[in-house]
Amino acid sequence: MLVVRYFLGTLRLNFDEPVNATSLQVAGSITLHGDRSGIASNTLQLSGGSSSSASGPQLLIDLSVDDLNIVKRFEDLFSSSNDSFISFTNALVLDMNANPVEEVLPGTPIQTVLYTTDTTSPIVSSFDVDMAADPGTFTLHFAETVRVASLKMEYITLQTAFNFSRPGSSERLSLTGGNVTTMVDNTSISVTFLKADFDALKLKGYGVSNSSSWLTMDTAAIRDMAGTPSSPLVDGVNALRVSTLVLDTTPPQVEFFDLNMNSGKIDLFFSEPVDADSVRVEHFSMQNKLSSTGP
Repeated sequence: MLVVRYFLGTLRLNFDEPVNATSLQVAGSITLHGDRSGIASNTLQLSGGSSSSASGPQLLIDLSVDDLNIVKRFEDLFSSSNDSFISFTNALVLDMNANPVEEVLPGTPIQTVLYTTDTTSPIVSSFDVDMAADPGTFTLHFAETVRVASLKMEYITLQTAFNFSRPGSSERLSLTGGNVTTMVDNTSISVTFLKADFDALKLKGYGVSNSSSWLTMDTAAIRDMAGTPSSPLVDGVNALRVSTLVLDTTPPQVEFFDLNMNSGKIDLFFSEPVDADSVRVEHFSMQNKLSSTGP
């Protein structure tokens, strides 16, 4: 008898007699199937797994994190009791007299008798920011596979302090959009900033150090493969500091300038936001031809 507790990533196997838990061999022995025929493309042979169960007629098997995340990428594999079947070889486990379990062939897998769905909210475990590119990028890392298309960019806020609400000089920006570059559902999602958002972040001093690079997110900023909304990252409560930060080391460039001879004013236009207080007028030169040398 098979019982699936999907939200914990566990399989509960019930046998007709006690088995020796120390003989359990999950990797290569158990195959998950999405239908009764066992020949559908939605199958997965487990690469690992463990159990802390004592010897007896029941074993509780914890799927490996890698296997569980692969399963969650399928739309029709262990998403309900209707597509939860397993087969296994006789190398899976021995009984108390060292007799191997009777195998269940892939062509006739057994179906779960009880399925408990995934109700655990996904949460960002870490995030990275690359300020060197223009526009830059950020990557969100989750503990489980999430549905890329469900990401709501406007639910993401980047701020320069753990607690923006506390009086001080901290800044924040809620994103207005972004270009997701991760094409398939995964545990990590990479996004390229919109140019306007990226420039605004630079003006606010975001991304100049790890201590000035924080992330908050509203509830349901993304959903996992079971449709469960993500947990929030709350300002001043569990806001997340950047894990890996690539600093902006590219010098700004003057792209063009305007000159008004009536007002005696020069307007300079740069490739990125610059610090106005750092401008040194004495370092500028005016000339009447392309080259300052030659005739």
